[in-house]
Amino acid sequence: MKIMALLILFLFVQPDALAAGKYEIEKLNDLVFKLPILVKQKSTGKKQTMVLVHGLGTKASVSWDPISDELAKHYHIVTFDLPGFGQSLGELGVPPSLESYSALVMRIVSEYAKSKIIFVGHSMGAAIGLRFVSQYPHLVDKAVFMDAAGILEKAAYLKFLTRMERNTPVKSLFAGLSNILSDVAVEIFDGFSNIEVIKGLMHKNTDVNIAINLIETDFTNDIENIRAKTLIIWGAKDLTAPPRTGKMLNFHLMRSKLVVLPEAGHIPHIKTPNKVAEIIQQWLESPKLDEYQFPELGDQSFYCKTKELKEPMSGSFGALVFKGCSNIQLKNLSARSIQLEDSVATFDNVKIVSDQVGLTTSESSVLATNLVIEAPLGIQSKGSKLDLAGAIINYTTAPIKGSNSLVYWSTSFQTQNGQLTKTIHKKQIVRK
Repeated sequence: MKIMALLILFLFVQPDALAAGKYEIEKLNDLVFKLPILVKQKSTGKKQTMVLVHGLGTKASVSWDPISDELAKHYHIVTFDLPGFGQSLGELGVPPSLESYSALVMRIVSEYAKSKIIFVGHSMGAAIGLRFVSQYPHLVDKAVFMDAAGILEKAAYLKFLTRMERNTPVKSLFAGLSNILSDVAVEIFDGFSNIEVIKGLMHKNTDVNIAINLIETDFTNDIENIRAKTLIIWGAKDLTAPPRTGKMLNFHLMRSKLVVLPEAGHIPHIKTPNKVAEIIQQWLESPKLDEYQFPELGDQSFYCKTKELKEPMSGSFGALVFKGCSNIQLKNLSARSIQLEDSVATFDNVKIVSDQVGLTTSESSVLATNLVIEAPLGIQSKGSKLDLAGAIINYTTAPIKGSNSLVYWSTSFQTQNGQLTKTIHKKQIVRK
């Protein structure tokens, strides 16, 4: 258990940042956390305030130094060390959590902001931002979320962490750990459903406590509630926060734009600060939003038997059938039904409209982001593993039936005849 907690901590922590121009620095005595909070400002003469909220790691707000000078050319910058990080240390009056940190941001905004703010958060800071922007919409003009950590259902997220590529720095430090932390180990960790049990192992470690809190939190309602225009920035090579999370957020946030940086990892604002600052400033000046439409339904059928597919599939289809096939990649696709038998598939932005069963799986594995199904029976699954992030299942009979299947639902929605019946963010074992 301690090894898993330390792995999560290591993945979230940021390296040293570069030096930046001088801040105006002061300590704010917070009556809730009962300790002085280090608060830093730049360009106090600017009219609009931009609040920067850091991720995990001892450097805290220093992680914004590579980018803060450029942003300060346009905005009044306010950043700070969250309680338990950087120079905001001491015995905490309340436990660190997304709720308590979100409330602290509100108090800092009330004290320092000159306007409705532009919220900018990275990693943990972006997760805090989801909660803050949802809870205090009257304080927010626009939001920028970079490589938000957590968000996915906890077991689905931990599985992502344990399947990192072997040539990563994390892999070299934790040699062999991704093999040891198998599906079984993740399920054991997932079995500790009471967060207090896990936190008790390292009760004085703020990093570990808030990291566990991140992966335990359901952000579904926050995502539904946010109305502010939002820019989402993600590194395509992020090994800490899976890029599919950015796609899910962009699909479900009401007004958003996703920018994926092809060569970036988890800390694009440190590795490529000028590029990130340019993206942020250009978007804030002209906040274009993404609009997504699925392809029209088609009638072309496709049958695959015992082979590895070489290219992704996109477009309009009727029935898709895969038997004994691997490397199935369905992207920006509509179909009248999809059947998988002894196959492995990845779905990105797939819609199924059927008059019977939408998705049928047997002894198969599916990783799906933004899967939409409209059918009397959404999913029929036997002996399969389904990892569904941002799914919408609109059914008349049932969202899912089957046997001996494991489903990880992350920020997903089940509706019956168009009426929401359940938001779901948990592991489900499907039995007869």
